[in-house]
Amino acid sequence: MDYVIVNANKNVYIRLNDKGSPETCTKQAAQKFEKSKAKNILDNLPRSLKRFHFKIQVVPEEIIHKKEQKKEEIIVDTCYTIPQSVNRWVERCKTCNDLAEDASKRKGELLQALSNVDKDLSNCLHLIELTKWKNGCDGYKEYKSIKNILEKRRNIKDELTIVQSILESNLESMATNRVEKVVSRLCNRVFNMREVEDYDNL
Repeated sequence: MDYVIVNANKNVYIRLNDKGSPETCTKQAAQKFEKSKAKNILDNLPRSLKRFHFKIQVVPEEIIHKKEQKKEEIIVDTCYTIPQSVNRWVERCKTCNDLAEDASKRKGELLQALSNVDKDLSNCLHLIELTKWKNGCDGYKEYKSIKNILEKRRNIKDELTIVQSILESNLESMATNRVEKVVSRLCNRVFNMREVEDYDNL
């Protein structure tokens, strides 16, 4: 272990000149000594140098025991095979996505059908309102026509209720996209090796 001779303010150091005599210098020019050599020089400093109150000190680079910076070891999984049990869930989630897509498409069709039925109903009601009274036979025909329209309308609205319920359950967001992201993380797992302290001496 090497030592330097430095003053209390750590801005003046000692080195030996060509004649072997101690002289002051900067930190960059400071000379390193063995402990016994440094102590001997310190004990025999000239009176002109003793006023700096020199002392010996271990070279800083040697008293700071920094751990050697190791390159972090990373293990990347390159041989992962998705288990069948995982694949089964992915496939089931795909059916949820299909269900959501079908429900969304069907909703558009039902809304269009409902609009057409409402127009048909409005036409029938205005026809009754704006024409003369019918006899019993013609009145029954008008009644039957309106009842058929109302039954169609009810069927459309009932199906629309179910379709809307499916869409509001947010199946699409909970299905394939999210699950496939999770599976992707399983396929590309990375493990950072953990530093293990020496526990044999504990």
